[in-house]
Amino acid sequence: QGAWMAELVEELKEERDETMWGGAIDKVFGLNIHPRYGGWYSIRGLVVLPADVQPSEPITQSEMKLDLAPEALRLIIREYNLRPDLSYWRDIPNQSPEDKYDPDAFLYFTERRPAMRRRFLELKVARRAK
Repeated sequence: QGAWMAELVEELKEERDETMWGGAIDKVFGLNIHPRYGGWYSIRGLVVLPADVQPSEPITQSEMKLDLAPEALRLIIREYNLRPDLSYWRDIPNQSPEDKYDPDAFLYFTERRPAMRRRFLELKVARRAK
């Protein structure tokens, strides 16, 4: 894994609070990187179909290739581990602006309090209803 990983581990030890992190103070966490939409720490999705719907053809998954230089991958991992709240780890080089989080999505996903998320969604729905 090389010198960059050792450097990252040292930065983690300097930046993280040992009372909070304990034995995981030097743990480097991985993440998913979508080839189009960038970094994700989890992928969630749900498709609800009526019970009587049957696809006419088998459902297939399209193949997408992640083509990033090692330096770009290292930067994404570094940002995810050192500054996760800023969400720079979600951005990938040459990503189109339409595929990046918009300001509302950034605020929604960085808000940790469920009541605030709910209120945010209520306000969004009320604004669209007008």
